[in-house]
Amino acid sequence: MQRVTVWPRSERGATLAMVALMIFLFLGLGALTIDYGMIKSAEAEAQRAADASALAGASVFLDASLQDDASRTVEAEHRARDYVNQQLIRHVAADSTSPDFEVSTDLVNRSVTTTVTKPSIGLWFARVFGVSNMGVVATATAQAQEVGAVNTCLMPVALPDIWNNSATNNRVVDKNGTKEDRNGDGLWDWQDLNSNGKLDPGEWESWTYDQDLGDGYDKDSGYGTTARNGLGSGDDAKTNDYGRQIVVQPLDSKDRAISSYYQAWGRNSTDANSADSLAAHIRNGLCVQTSLNNFYASNGGSLGGVTPAWDERINREPSANWTWDDATNTPDCGPSGCPADWLSSSPRVVTVALYDPSELLTPSDNGLKFNNFARIFLDQHCPVGTPPGQCKQPITAHFLGYVSGVGDSGGSTGTLPLQLRLIK
Repeated sequence: MQRVTVWPRSERGATLAMVALMIFLFLGLGALTIDYGMIKSAEAEAQRAADASALAGASVFLDASLQDDASRTVEAEHRARDYVNQQLIRHVAADSTSPDFEVSTDLVNRSVTTTVTKPSIGLWFARVFGVSNMGVVATATAQAQEVGAVNTCLMPVALPDIWNNSATNNRVVDKNGTKEDRNGDGLWDWQDLNSNGKLDPGEWESWTYDQDLGDGYDKDSGYGTTARNGLGSGDDAKTNDYGRQIVVQPLDSKDRAISSYYQAWGRNSTDANSADSLAAHIRNGLCVQTSLNNFYASNGGSLGGVTPAWDERINREPSANWTWDDATNTPDCGPSGCPADWLSSSPRVVTVALYDPSELLTPSDNGLKFNNFARIFLDQHCPVGTPPGQCKQPITAHFLGYVSGVGDSGGSTGTLPLQLRLIK
């Protein structure tokens, strides 16, 4: 019987082919991973650009100097486009002038939405599969939301928020037959009765909050709302109260029921009842977080001995005054002009607390609950160098709108502080 011997075939060639195929696949996957990582990086950069530009656009709702919807819309788009130009996507500056960038403003909801598109990002290795480029799209919406607290350094002063005074509540306030609203313009204001250009005692109108006579207060009537738009004429006509003059500290501390009656307050009763403590806070601010709808200690009235502290603060920038500059929408800060950051850097710009005017009906209470915080510009009290005790003027200021806030949603009344948040 003849034997047949079968020798095993060599598999060396098949193994080499498989190794070559695996190397190709691994290199292909690695290449695609690089392209994928590049696209994901571009998406993240586009999203950051959209987020930043949306927040920049929505910042118009924190700017009380923008006094109508048209100016807010224009400025929101300007800020959004200006900010997106500073962003890089794949090492190339985003172009806000191209159709690849879109901005829309929702005035009702106080929000701005931006869309950033990078339509053609060149790929490296995906070209092997016939894909030479890919696009990315990012959208963001930022909103100015009402919040319940501020971290701003506050003055130890609380003022009643402005209310809707009923037309029938124009009562006689003194023996001379003077009425609450002397000139009938529907505004708290003063008349220069002796034509000396100064706010003298008795010239500021004194209004009393009386719900029984139809006076009312709600979220839509406080400072910064549209409730008084169209009232007054000339310098008295303001939009959303921006620039409206208010009394911060009356000349006579016994004036309890006037519209701008202020109450001194502090973190505790020691603060609220100490003139030295109040004066120190006027000079340097009360720099702790303050919340809406919490009760803070009050002396139920005003303390004397704090006027020199106001004068010291005002005289840190004596050249500033309220000669309005329509071109820059700022006060006149003297020959050198107002710095770009005057709202945050000027010692004449401070923040005060506002409270529901119904609390005027219970002046004996030893606590105050705030529902808003207002930024104001302090007027020059008296000429620099006036001897102590010879300045017969109240402390007055001009309303500058909202302040930015922190925390969760605030209460149900008042023009509440706002905070920018990304909601999409």
